[in-house]
Amino acid sequence: MPMDNLSTLSTGKVTALISFVGGTGIMALFYLTNSDAIAIAGIGYAVVMGFINLFVLGHLVYHYFKEKVNRKKILKTSAIMLLNIPILLGYCWFALFLFDTIRVTLRNVSNTQLNNITISGCEDKFASELGPGQSKTFWIHIPHGCGISVDYYLSGQSVRDDISGYIPKGRGRIINFDIGIRHESTDANP
Repeated sequence: MPMDNLSTLSTGKVTALISFVGGTGIMALFYLTNSDAIAIAGIGYAVVMGFINLFVLGHLVYHYFKEKVNRKKILKTSAIMLLNIPILLGYCWFALFLFDTIRVTLRNVSNTQLNNITISGCEDKFASELGPGQSKTFWIHIPHGCGISVDYYLSGQSVRDDISGYIPKGRGRIINFDIGIRHESTDANP
């Protein structure tokens, strides 16, 4: 096999690996932060790496037709590079899912157990109890613009907290929200 062809095979494998590792890293950061800046960086990365992959893949196709030997290795390297396409599509689907999802982590900061915890607004969620110092994460779909509140019982009194005001569809986020702070009861008479 000519040296240029070996170099092209190595370049194809390295390009596929860099594309996968970089894309996975950006997806992981977006999952952890739900940051618009990371989403935009991810789109830019996908476009740049897409052009680089197309160029390298074009070079592999050129060598496939130019060389009559070792076509299997060229096809194998091309297939490895093309595997990044369904991975990219999967990451895009997951990112869109995250854009339409609010991840609310409720933390009980009281010294008592909280009962009948109900999140309402975009989508209703329920937890029977949350002990002192415990937390629970709820994944809430945003079908349309909406707000989110939580109702629970603290020392036998009904409490309502607004977690977030209006959230438009496509503006998913991560919210850490402390509950169990003494508030005025929603059942109290003025």
